[in-house]
Amino acid sequence: MCVRCVLRRRSHYLCEHCHRGQFPMDVELDIENTGLSPGVRRMMAAVGQEAAFAHGRQQMELLAGLSVSTKAVERTAEAIGGDIEASSLKTTPARNAATATPVKTGQPAPMVSHWKLLAEANLDSLF
Repeated sequence: MCVRCVLRRRSHYLCEHCHRGQFPMDVELDIENTGLSPGVRRMMAAVGQEAAFAHGRQQMELLAGLSVSTKAVERTAEAIGGDIEASSLKTTPARNAATATPVKTGQPAPMVSHWKLLAEANLDSLF
């Protein structure tokens, strides 16, 4: 994987109604309101979840040659973690019920040896 700075020209559009500017390519590349690519954000989240954020900053410099702040590692790791948690909470109740571990209720079923069952069975009635 190659990590480097990329300079690019991009179109800027101004809304004539609200007078807010927008960069459609930023949305398409998933870099809107950030200077980091999705791959770099995933890397920062990975190093941020493994150890202290300061150590994650050092790992980014060592592994990717990127100079980022400790706070940037912290914010990115927490934002991605929050996104993962939010998406896991959006599962449907039917899916949760289908994948949930059953809970025991009432009296447990008696455990009986299959040999005992065979001994007690009336095998003559089968033939």
